[in-house]
Parts: sequence; structure tokens; C-alpha cells
Amino acid sequence: MNKILISVVEKDNVLRFTSDDNSQKDFEIEGENGKRTIIKDNQIYYLIEDSLLAFERIKVGNFKHCIFLCDILFEGQNFYETPDFSHTIFTKNANFKKTTFTKNADFLNAVFTQGANFKDAIFTKNANFLSAIFTKNANFFSATFTQNADFYDATFNQDSDFGNTKIQGILNFTKVKKIKLDLQLAIVDRIEYGNTEFTSDNRETLLILKNVALKQNDQIRALEFHQQEYRTHFKNIKLGGDKLILGFEYWASNFGTSAIVATSRFIGVIMLFYILINGFEGDVKTIIDFILPTSYDIDSIFKNYIFNIQQCDRWLFLIYKTLQLIMIYEIIKSFRKFSRQL
Repeated sequence: MNKILISVVEKDNVLRFTSDDNSQKDFEIEGENGKRTIIKDNQIYYLIEDSLLAFERIKVGNFKHCIFLCDILFEGQNFYETPDFSHTIFTKNANFKKTTFTKNADFLNAVFTQGANFKDAIFTKNANFLSAIFTKNANFFSATFTQNADFYDATFNQDSDFGNTKIQGILNFTKVKKIKLDLQLAIVDRIEYGNTEFTSDNRETLLILKNVALKQNDQIRALEFHQQEYRTHFKNIKLGGDKLILGFEYWASNFGTSAIVATSRFIGVIMLFYILINGFEGDVKTIIDFILPTSYDIDSIFKNYIFNIQQCDRWLFLIYKTLQLIMIYEIIKSFRKFSRQL
């Protein structure tokens, strides 16, 4: 597993990098104020220690291999040329709120160790965040992507908010291992996700993912998102009739998606009620009659074993027959999981 950079601290003319496994690595700072550098991975990195140095580079848009040692505020800034933030390390908060990128925005291998704020940002061309690392929250709320938003192989260590975003091209999460995502009110038609593991605290995000998967004829992933959608809904709703119904659906067949679960539950129901009514006695004919959905006469089923059927046994038998029909429906629904409408 790759290490995630969590902090960069300057001490005694040394830049100390700390990763999430608590390992540390020091790099000696060279040069004078305004032109200080370090050498990391055989590459010169330029230290940006104040806003003045940052804004001097805006004219050419070249921030490649820079390390920001200060909070950076690009709020409302217009980048008319392609800004190159590839391999850039933001050690403090990076604020790109309401920033407009007129041409391609390149954040290839960029590292955001603190908050990354792209709220209301406008990406007129492609947004390239390939292999970028977001150590803390990634905020793209209400951002506009006129073309593609490419997060191929990116790392999202905490929450990522894409709520209310408008993405006219492809939202690419391919090779992203896992992401806790918020897509509420987002407008997106196509998402590339490969084997990415998605989690979310809200049902709407998973519903959007499911609908996108269905549009792309990816029935398997659509089914996975359907399961997650109902699990999240079940978790969030208050105790009541709906929660009880969803709880039973979850127990009976994993929301109609697992024939194995449904069949095993069905067998368990049969065994439980047979033992409750007749104990461990019986023969093949009695057991078959008990299992058959068309057998409704408890007296004839157990005529060789119970001569005086108690009222409680009749109630148990009624509950059993009701559950039996419901479980048969759950089994059929589970076997039709790839053909039915999600």
C-alpha cells in the first residue's frame, strides 16, 4: 500500500515529510529566501513561502514541482493559460473557490495534505487530477466541469464532496481504490469507475451511481449500488413500519439480490417451524407435506403424530405458511436480479 503524505514541516533549514505510517524523511533546504529549493527523488522542488511568490507565477501558470509552505488563496482567480500544478505539494489549505480555469487544468500527481477547496470552480476544458492525493477533505461542491473530470488513480483519504456539480464530460474514478463520495444534486451522465469501492452517507449518491451504471449497461455494478442504496436508506430512516419492512428484506434476501441468502433463510424457516410444531419426530411423507406450499391442512399433515392440535400450533402454522409464501417470492425475486427493473 502506498504511503500518504500527511504533513510537511520546516525545522532548522530542513523540510521534514511525514507519512501516514509515521515514517519521516528530511530534505535539506538550499538557496536563499524567495529562491529556496530542495531535491526530492532527483528532482528540484521550489518552495513557495508566501502569496507574493505564488502570484508571480500566475502569469505563466507554471507551478510544477512547487511546494506551498503557506495557505494559498486563489479564490476568484482566472487562469487564462493552462496552469501546471503537476507534482505540486500543498502543505497548507489550498483554496481554489470560484476559480476559473479557461484552458486545461493540470494537477497530475499533486498532493493536498490539508483541505482542497474547489467549491464553485469552473473548469472550461479538461480537469486532470491523475494520481492526485487528497489527504483530507476534497471539496468540489457546485463545481462545473465543461469537459472531462479525470481522477484516474487518485487517492481520497477522507470525504469527497461532488454535490451539485455539473459534469458534461466523463467523471473518471478508474483505479481509485475507494472513495467516500457525495453526489447529491449532481448532474453527471457518465462515470468510469472500474473496481472502485464507493461509500456514501446518503441514498441519493448511490441512486445516481446506480442510474449511471444502468445507462452504461453495467448491470452487475448497478446491482451493487442498488444494495448499497437500500442499506444506506435502511440505516438512515427512523424506526417504524418502513424500517421493519426493509429490515426483513435485508434479512430475507439482501434486498432481493442474493438467491443463496434467500434459499438458506427459506430452509431455516421450514426447519424452525417444523421443530416448534412437531419437535424432532416425523417421516419423509410428513416432512414433504409440511414443505409443500399447497399443503394447508395441519391436521392431515401431522395426523400420525399429533392427535390434538393445540391452538398455538395452529397459529404457528399460519405464520409459517405466510412466511413460506413471502420467502418463495424473495427467492424468485433474487433469481431474477439481473432481469428485473432496479
